[in-house]
Amino acid sequence: MWNATKNEVPRYQIDAEHMRVLEEAVQNCEEDFDVRSAAVYAALDHFQADSVSTWGFTLFRQGLEDWQPPALHEGLRLIKQHIGYVDHRTSG
Repeated sequence: MWNATKNEVPRYQIDAEHMRVLEEAVQNCEEDFDVRSAAVYAALDHFQADSVSTWGFTLFRQGLEDWQPPALHEGLRLIKQHIGYVDHRTSG
């Protein structure tokens, strides 16, 4: 039987992956790709669970449902503001 040590994934890496999914969805929506995937909704749920503000999430979800790219852009901006997102890929 295999026995391996448990490796914890740092929270910032999980957050970065979820943010990558949302950023990619916003980029791809401009090219008329249907970005409504389970990964996008999972990323929204992940961040919204820890946020007391909801307007950005509501706007993003409405943008997905009504296919409004400007709402996706603004929703993502607000989500980043709501959660105080720091991009660890570019910060020191």
